[in-house]
Amino acid sequence: KARQFPEGRDMAHQSDTASLLLLEELLVKGVAWVGFVCYLEWGLVNVAQSSSLVQSAAKGDNVRYFATVFNSLPSEILHAFKNTRWPSLTNRVLLLHALCTGWVGGWSCMISYLMLNPIRDTYLLGFICFAFEAGRFAVIDLEERSSGFMQAQVFIIAIGQFCATLVVKENFQPMTLFELIMTLSLPSLLFAIALGAKIDAIDRRFSEEPRSSTSRGRPGFPVEDGTSNLIEVKANDAGATC
Repeated sequence: KARQFPEGRDMAHQSDTASLLLLEELLVKGVAWVGFVCYLEWGLVNVAQSSSLVQSAAKGDNVRYFATVFNSLPSEILHAFKNTRWPSLTNRVLLLHALCTGWVGGWSCMISYLMLNPIRDTYLLGFICFAFEAGRFAVIDLEERSSGFMQAQVFIIAIGQFCATLVVKENFQPMTLFELIMTLSLPSLLFAIALGAKIDAIDRRFSEEPRSSTSRGRPGFPVEDGTSNLIEVKANDAGATC
């Protein structure tokens, strides 16, 4: 026989169930909106950067192009760029990179729409943006060659990709265990690597700050007057002398 609940207890049970369902629905919508914001922001940032890069490449201004991609180049490298005789087709290769940056940004804006109107392959389509950012992180951000704002993009796209998987899981069950593990672990792994690299960079910056504070420029690089600001550290009983 079916178990009978008193009327009051049955109503309370139904109320609790409805509350849990409402909370779950709000969480799913919240995840979708977080993913929407992440993909839209990442896409607009890349479209904006592409616009600047296309202009530089079209004009053959390679120095400005590299200064836009690498926001923290030492002055002597920029000086070397200015004195370099570039092959005639160099700007065409740079233009290709600029256009790829733009189209993947536009693609990301499309994925932001799919976060609110998902299809079964939303997370796979979003993986294109994720892979692009992973490559940029490995080539540029690991060496702290871009601005802090651009370095934040790897965290934003990792969160967006994570949310894309959760949205697909909630709307198109079932997902295989292998599929779920792979699609959740990859953005989590990139996020963890990027976070670890950032913490390490901050730690190195603070550990080098006392040594470099007395120098006239970045340690190990020539300053504008052509002299080197390399510093020598000699340890003695009293401490370190620069």
